[in-house]
Amino acid sequence: MARPVEVIERWWALLETGELDRLVEVTTADADIVMPGGMRFTGPVELRPMLEAYRRAFPTMRHRVVCAVEEGNMAAVELRVDVEHSGEFVTPMGSIPASGNRFVIESCDVVRVTDDGRIASWHTYLDMATMMSNMGVVAPA
Repeated sequence: MARPVEVIERWWALLETGELDRLVEVTTADADIVMPGGMRFTGPVELRPMLEAYRRAFPTMRHRVVCAVEEGNMAAVELRVDVEHSGEFVTPMGSIPASGNRFVIESCDVVRVTDDGRIASWHTYLDMATMMSNMGVVAPA
């Protein structure tokens, strides 16, 4: 069985290089993916439009794992993603024009992988208010 953090790193490598078609290699078709704001997706096909929106808005994004705790087929991972908001960010609540701002998206993700090394669930927790402030949408808190 692949270690969960290894699978997470493969997933991020595919996202960062724009190889979204290959996410099916590391994600089950019925994976439960939960994002802030109540967004929930089943599998990489449903998730793809959101990932494409992130790639357009932050095409040079680069992640780093700050720390990770693994237990069996589960991992809790603290991530920092360096981004430059250089493209329009299309969200369910409307579009956010490029601000040109550079900032870090911090998140804590809880991921479960299958015995064959594919993501079965991924729950992301991050501070969307800070992210929106960094894009100039809302005033800093």
